[in-house]
Amino acid sequence: MVETVSQDILVPMDFGPGSRLALERAIRSLGPEGGTICVLHVIDQPRMAQIHTLMPEIGEAELHRRLRQQAETHYAQLVAGLELGKATVEPMIIEGNPFLKIVQLARDLDVDMIVMTVHRGLTHVEQFLFGSTAERVLRLAPCPVLIVPEKVVSSAIEPAEDDASYAS
Repeated sequence: MVETVSQDILVPMDFGPGSRLALERAIRSLGPEGGTICVLHVIDQPRMAQIHTLMPEIGEAELHRRLRQQAETHYAQLVAGLELGKATVEPMIIEGNPFLKIVQLARDLDVDMIVMTVHRGLTHVEQFLFGSTAERVLRLAPCPVLIVPEKVVSSAIEPAEDDASYAS
């Protein structure tokens, strides 16, 4: 199997399950000389508008401040104790439509690869009609996209308790 070596990797995340696995995989994808990993969090403007509609007592500026602060806290927890080696990890928090911003930033930064998890946050109807953020990024990205599962499942196959049961 040929190992892919990248120098600039974009790791978009919502800080959900699998975020740390995606970041660890991105670090392992860097060559021995290291490289730069941009950890991107996109504050979803359409969702922000929905939240503001549900909680109008919180001003838009205050909601934005809280979401940014929450993302910064999650980022600090994510990288705490992480073995970076020669990797440089840079956080970036922006606003917009997540899949569009991810693709645009990948193009603007000229990254070698995008590493992300699949997040099933959409309703079944939205997902059926439009696809997940990861699926949209996969279709539009200007570079390879590595999708990391939210959980690592053991690939070991356990032997049958009674091997004689297979003999005929």
